[in-house]
Amino acid sequence: MLEKYEMTMSKYANFLAFDLGAESARGIVGTLDNKKLKLKEIYRFETKGTLFGGHIHWDILGFLRHVIKAMGLYKTRYDDPISIGVNTWGVDFGLLDKRRLCYIFCKIVL
Repeated sequence: MLEKYEMTMSKYANFLAFDLGAESARGIVGTLDNKKLKLKEIYRFETKGTLFGGHIHWDILGFLRHVIKAMGLYKTRYDDPISIGVNTWGVDFGLLDKRRLCYIFCKIVL
């Protein structure tokens, strides 16, 4: 990927990452400039569980609202990202299909 960046892109490239944690989450911009990576937090929000079916689960719709808000903030300040990454704690994960529908499988173990 970086080889392609060096050959086809201008002098810098931006990446957008989301770090979803047990107590908070954040949107981070990584800028690769002259082979140096600079990180800047652009958005942070509190993560909360929601009770459903007798178990505490992630508030996925709340996450989605915040991620969309962070992406909007990103768009007002930066060029299109080269890629978007998501990191979660534990074994939580989400899947996107071709229509960008999200299927989330996660559970907070108490």
